[in-house]
Amino acid sequence: MNRLFLDYPGSRLPSAVSLTLAHSRRIRGAQTFLRLGLFVLIIAVVISASVARAGDVKIQVVMSTGPDDEPTTTFAADTPKIFALFKTKGVQDGDKLRGVWIAEDVGDVAPKETKIDEKSIKAEGDTDDGAFSLSKPTNGWPVGKYRLEIYVGDELTKTVKFTIKGGKSHDASEDGDNG
Repeated sequence: MNRLFLDYPGSRLPSAVSLTLAHSRRIRGAQTFLRLGLFVLIIAVVISASVARAGDVKIQVVMSTGPDDEPTTTFAADTPKIFALFKTKGVQDGDKLRGVWIAEDVGDVAPKETKIDEKSIKAEGDTDDGAFSLSKPTNGWPVGKYRLEIYVGDELTKTVKFTIKGGKSHDASEDGDNG
């Protein structure tokens, strides 16, 4: 550190100029430290607010073959359409809900974790009758494990797993019950 000393014989006391420069440097360092601390505090508040918002949203999901059908997580390979029916709590007007359908493991038909489809909808507040659906591929559903991920904004809020098994879907008109 550069210090000016008074030119008195035998004196080693710093001059007033030296003390003022050192004091000025300490003040600038403290101001920089305070600015950095304030910046970190603002970032922390923004992050915690977004985490708290995402944590406030709740989504209940049931999988089925139709809006009026029984819930299930196992479907036949010839199921015409798979529905994810959901209710939300804490969703705000304008929130973006996104459903991402993923084939986790369908053997040699596709690589593991293959994204099948994605659909986004704009929320108008909470709902009791939300739905994402996916139609059967031309050659039927490949047997295997699947999941639907539901996002609110960019936050993964809910994951629902389901399975496609070989065979035909059950239809009351096909088993001779004309009841």
